[in-house]
Amino acid sequence: MIDRETWLHAPRQSIRDGFGQALVDLAKDDERIVAVSADLSNSIRMEPFAETFPSRYFEVGVAEQNLIGVAAGLAKEGLIAFAGSYAVFSPGRTHDQIRVSVCYSDFPVVVVGGHAGLSVGPDGATHQALEDIAMMRVLPNMQVLVPSDYQSAYDFTVAIAQAGKPAYLRLSRIKTKTLPVNQPYRIGQSQILHQGHDLTLISCGVMVDRALELAFTLEEQYRLSVRVINMPSIKPLDTKVLQSAAIETKQIVTIEEHQEAGGLGSAVAEWLIQNQPVSMKIIGVKDRFGHSGQAEELMDAYGFSIEQMTREILTLPGIQLP
Repeated sequence: MIDRETWLHAPRQSIRDGFGQALVDLAKDDERIVAVSADLSNSIRMEPFAETFPSRYFEVGVAEQNLIGVAAGLAKEGLIAFAGSYAVFSPGRTHDQIRVSVCYSDFPVVVVGGHAGLSVGPDGATHQALEDIAMMRVLPNMQVLVPSDYQSAYDFTVAIAQAGKPAYLRLSRIKTKTLPVNQPYRIGQSQILHQGHDLTLISCGVMVDRALELAFTLEEQYRLSVRVINMPSIKPLDTKVLQSAAIETKQIVTIEEHQEAGGLGSAVAEWLIQNQPVSMKIIGVKDRFGHSGQAEELMDAYGFSIEQMTREILTLPGIQLP
């Protein structure tokens, strides 16, 4: 379990660097691994792969639909293709190609969506993907994974390649704390980072760090016992851990750097309402586009400060303060 001291001293690393290193390591042992980029090899961290395996790297330029078409063609021939761009461009501009050429055909193409969420910062609304999880999780055959740190990005890249199925890997630009876990991250599994019995916070991606900070604040200021779950596998969902949290804490709050509609919160709510109904709140972007600014400033402006989230949580009907 993660305590405040462990959390405070955890090293900060880049999520996308975890992906980039795993891609190179995978390719050393598996000649089927190929990479396709839409003129963003450095930003997506495909550059080390391109330098190490130039014959297995394909640059299509600023042509995102072609990116997916080429990746699907390579996968059809028995290769495992990683197709990288910014999330606003892919899946933003490539949904039709992903749906028909990848998912319908059930080809092993990994759509790598970089620079997702508000934390892209100064790039502004046009480059801040806040709808991508919703777009991808409705597609049949598609897995959706949102790593929270370097290690989870590394592990999921390996797991996706081994699974040989369509997948969406959502990456962030900012560095996050790499938290110690007891076993490798696996598709369909989540991690209980902190135990509690009054309330469960469920998060993914860069918001996991903030969820832990929020939990420690609620414990220290309001004497609430807070469970924190990192749920990076949006599809498939870890329903076993989710059900236990619902039964044992009876209150669920999801926190995500995505629209409130269609993302992690929606996936959790859809399962809970049909299987284990409990009091629930979704904390996400409230039907707005992004904006240009520093990442931390944007988090505060869009309701993700510890103070703002605390106020929202205290409105849950089951919260009983001492």
